[in-house]
This record gives sequence, C-alpha cells and structure tokens, in this order.
Amino acid sequence: MSAASISSSPLLESAFAVVAKMSRDEKAVLLERVEAELRDDAGVPDWENQVVQERLRLLDEGISIPIPWEEVKTRLGRKWGKK
Repeated sequence: MSAASISSSPLLESAFAVVAKMSRDEKAVLLERVEAELRDDAGVPDWENQVVQERLRLLDEGISIPIPWEEVKTRLGRKWGKK
C-alpha cells in the first residue's frame, strides 16, 4: 500500500491531532523515530546507513566536496571516450 493511497484515515487524523499539540522538540523526536522505523522497514543494513551518515557528515563539514553531474560526465568522457 502506498502512502498516496492512505491520504486520510481515522487513525492518521487522530495522530495529526496529537502532533498538532506537540512542542517543536517533541515533533523533532517523533520525526527521528519515524524515520528510523522507516529505514528499518526498508531493509537497509545498518552498515549501509552508517556509510550514508558518514558521507553526509563529511559533506556538512565541508571535507567532501560534491562534483556536479555534468562535470563527472565530462571527466568520464575524457578518460574513457564517448561511445
């Protein structure tokens, strides 16, 4: 069942009513827990999540600098030739 097919349900509406009464900090904690549960449900192994988190940390700290996709394609074309 997709998220789009559950646009509204009594349980969902009840949850939204509770969330509306929460503080910003409580909502942040709830969001973190829901995201963690969704990751667990996705079947992504812990080691893979750790790799992603480490890469995001490196980006956030400016240690890792992303390369625009167009530049990557140009570099690969130069190295391997366009086919």
